[in-house]
Amino acid sequence: MSALYRYKITIEYDGTRFCGWQRQSHPLKGELITVQGALSIAVFKLTKQEVLVEGAGRTDAGVHATGQVGHFDLDKYFPPLQLRDALNFYLQDQGVSVLEVEEADSTFHARFSATVRTYNYCIINRRAPLVIDPERAWHVMAP
Repeated sequence: MSALYRYKITIEYDGTRFCGWQRQSHPLKGELITVQGALSIAVFKLTKQEVLVEGAGRTDAGVHATGQVGHFDLDKYFPPLQLRDALNFYLQDQGVSVLEVEEADSTFHARFSATVRTYNYCIINRRAPLVIDPERAWHVMAP
């Protein structure tokens, strides 16, 4: 058996076009567009290895992230900076950016090694329409 190299990634994404984090299919629409799916496809395009990128947590449809952590294993070594840049090449126009890639040992797991999660909610409470960043805030007109 060949050695596996585990990589920890930190990503950000605009969740507007995604049906959440987890890769999934729909009986009528086929494979849905998800963050996990976009990342796994980018890894495959680069390495020709099918991987499932594990995330620190799952997000719902339309949710954005600024520091989501994930990990995956490869059977070939890539320098972290080269891996980051190459994945970003395959993710351009997807609304996902790999901010950082780090080598991790085999005990690291994005979900089970997480020590903190932070969620930010933006609620705009006013009658006037919300025109700046309407996809990043909940517009509540009632007092």
